[in-house]
Amino acid sequence: MERTEKAQPHIKVAVVGAQRVGKTSLIERLCSKPFPSDESYSHTDKPKDSLTTFEADNNGDDGNMLPQHDQTLQVLFIECPDEADEGVKRQVLEESYITLILYDVTDRRSFHEAMMRWYPASNAFSPESFKILVGCKVDMVSERSVDLSEMPDIPKMFFVETSAADRTNVDLLANIMHLRAHHMKQKATHLLEVQDYHERVHDSDMSFQKM
Repeated sequence: MERTEKAQPHIKVAVVGAQRVGKTSLIERLCSKPFPSDESYSHTDKPKDSLTTFEADNNGDDGNMLPQHDQTLQVLFIECPDEADEGVKRQVLEESYITLILYDVTDRRSFHEAMMRWYPASNAFSPESFKILVGCKVDMVSERSVDLSEMPDIPKMFFVETSAADRTNVDLLANIMHLRAHHMKQKATHLLEVQDYHERVHDSDMSFQKM
């Protein structure tokens, strides 16, 4: 499917990772929403078989993501359920401009799942998306069990460690996403303009040949 403005009105960001890794909390922070407390939020609130969608449009307090970059940039976050089947994973990942692959820095199992399950899936269903490996809960220093400096064989991709609880590197991640999304949006617009130009040239040639 071609990426056109009509077919892709938003910058689609797929957010994947193990259960309780912090997907929803990070998305809400990126959308400038308060960090959910233990009393107000539980991962059990979300049905396992449904997608979670958040929209940030820069037109209000709800979703005010770095408007200095692009006042019109609209971002649609789609969080993939942990137990999603192949069809749901394809639905989430296909046509995404950016894929955030999350793991918990205090949980080695979540890192293994990120690299062995979600990274291959993102390459299969959205090979052209800009992939960012995101380590979550970096504020929990004493409980850290994942250190990428000890893992030289991991695939080369953009990497950021964050904390939704204290906003560590949340703004940095938002900056990276917006700059990349803005670039990809400009590139898509340029490709459409080039395609339109070639079609007009072709139509002109056909008209000339009929004369």
